[in-house]
Amino acid sequence: MKRIYLDQNIWLDIQFGRFDTNLESILKKIDRKKVEVVFSPAHCEEICNASYSPNIKSLITSEERDFRLDILSKVTRNREIIPYSNDFNVVHSFSGKEGPYIVLEHPSSCFKRVYNNYESNKIAESAQQSSLDKAGEIGGDAKSKLGNVNILNLLESDITAKDLLLKKMTSKLIHNAALNQLIKAGVKIQPCTDRVKSIIDDKINLIRNAQSDYFFSKAEKIVNGNNRKSFASEGFSISEAVIDAVILSMIELGYASKEVTMSSLHDNTHAIYGSYCDIFVSRDQKLLKKIIPTYEYLGIKTKVINAKNEDWQLYLS
Repeated sequence: MKRIYLDQNIWLDIQFGRFDTNLESILKKIDRKKVEVVFSPAHCEEICNASYSPNIKSLITSEERDFRLDILSKVTRNREIIPYSNDFNVVHSFSGKEGPYIVLEHPSSCFKRVYNNYESNKIAESAQQSSLDKAGEIGGDAKSKLGNVNILNLLESDITAKDLLLKKMTSKLIHNAALNQLIKAGVKIQPCTDRVKSIIDDKINLIRNAQSDYFFSKAEKIVNGNNRKSFASEGFSISEAVIDAVILSMIELGYASKEVTMSSLHDNTHAIYGSYCDIFVSRDQKLLKKIIPTYEYLGIKTKVINAKNEDWQLYLS
């Protein structure tokens, strides 16, 4: 079974019938015996953002919101890739009990959950903005050079870049380990209120004090190329930390960094979910500039399709 993940801009193509793409033709072309198109909470987060974000001048109506969710449902047949199984109807597990999972859930149910926890995005946005701010500190000439540099060579050979990535990855691994432990202990981490954030910070500090060397060693093996092909099998929280660290490091180095916070955050999330699929489709050139070297650097085998240059619908059958 070939699993396909569509970036948000492709879903908008389907909605508006752009680039010879429309819902009816897509539904006719999908060979359900060979292909499984999936959505993720990141798609619902983008719809929620388009519906309620105070930073967007022209918010979509409730009718358009429901229409977008209906398109997700029809194309994916409610197949969703999600980090934790909880009480979902699990169709497929990628890494045993460590997730992620393919579950059956209508997008409207996912949307309600996202909406109820919408304020929690502020925590993730804050971390993302920090990387974008650091990228903004880089001079224009340096950014111009970075825009044309082989970012893979930089991450592989530049001591400063490798050190940045190592620190970023260690921090992300500790943060995600804290969240994972709290979730397994039955602690409700959403919505991320001040009290919940305090609990998470305490757990992070506890792990950092007790296991910092362990997570530094894990990150070091990946950065040095000794464990790049097997980290994904350790579960979603590890993959999320590693992929996020690579993309954020590239952003801080000034590579493909000129973005708004929420857009950049969703790009990272789509890249993480997409890494578990056979094909990732996007026409967002800024995202593609980040995701292609990230997947290559980490040895992720997902085929990335640039919809601007290739007819991705050929892969539906």
